[in-house]
Amino acid sequence: MASLINMKQFILGVLCISLLGCNSNHTELANKPNSTTNDSINLSINKSPQKAGPQIEAYSAFLGTLDTSDATNCGKAVAKFKSLFAKTDAATNDSAYVLFDHYFRRLSNSLEIRYIDYWPTDSIIPEKQAILPSEIALIATLKANGFKFISSEGAWYVNADRDSIQKWFSTLVSPSMKDYLERVAIEDSERYGDDGAILIPITTLADRAVWWERFSNAHPGFVMKDEVMGKYQFYLTELMMGEDNTPAIDWDGKYITDYFLKGYEHLFTKYPESNTTKRLKPYFDALQQKNMTKAQQILSQYKEQKITLW
Repeated sequence: MASLINMKQFILGVLCISLLGCNSNHTELANKPNSTTNDSINLSINKSPQKAGPQIEAYSAFLGTLDTSDATNCGKAVAKFKSLFAKTDAATNDSAYVLFDHYFRRLSNSLEIRYIDYWPTDSIIPEKQAILPSEIALIATLKANGFKFISSEGAWYVNADRDSIQKWFSTLVSPSMKDYLERVAIEDSERYGDDGAILIPITTLADRAVWWERFSNAHPGFVMKDEVMGKYQFYLTELMMGEDNTPAIDWDGKYITDYFLKGYEHLFTKYPESNTTKRLKPYFDALQQKNMTKAQQILSQYKEQKITLW
């Protein structure tokens, strides 16, 4: 399945690196739910700072009554959010959004599984070629509730529509959360990759890494700081390793590919003082010198320090 995270091996000459294939458009689908039952939602999510209160408790309890088999439950969750948090402070609303986001991710996972074979070939474009009333109704329901169909590796999948999410919540949350939601929506609209290949320009990949670095530095107490750090780690890891079909090093393990060389030059020139540059430069120098032992040591060190994901 396209959204499942799969281990893959990429050999850089004598340097052997285990890579985890990932598509940023499928981050919603990384962990499959075990069922579509009414799972309760814990207030202490991801160890992020949470602001408790009667509205938060009421919203948590409400989300616990919604199963993850029906897309229209997203609309119910949004409506309940607006009724409870229209006049509360931004910090409370940010914490409430975290609850919504975790429910929404579970719902997205469940819907992808439910409709995995609905259009089994990407030769059909759902929004343009839906004919049956049931097909038209399904597309409309998904769109109204923050979902869309995307194609990947020859099939269609239900995926989150983050543009809808940011439009629903951006006026109700803090400025930092608004920036977060808008950025996630932008990246969602610019599909990162598919079938083991990176689709965006390498300069955009470098820009994304630095954007998340700066956001993390500007908002150290952000309520979704774990998600922010995860995004930064992902993009930094991709800058260092690439993907199976877009590797950072040519298949002979001798040279940095032209695609990544352009990205490194862009990063070092545009963001010379960024931590991303400072972390990439020693690795870049080792690769330029064909010192794969040193490159491996840097990768291992960053993984151990949780600077990169793998």
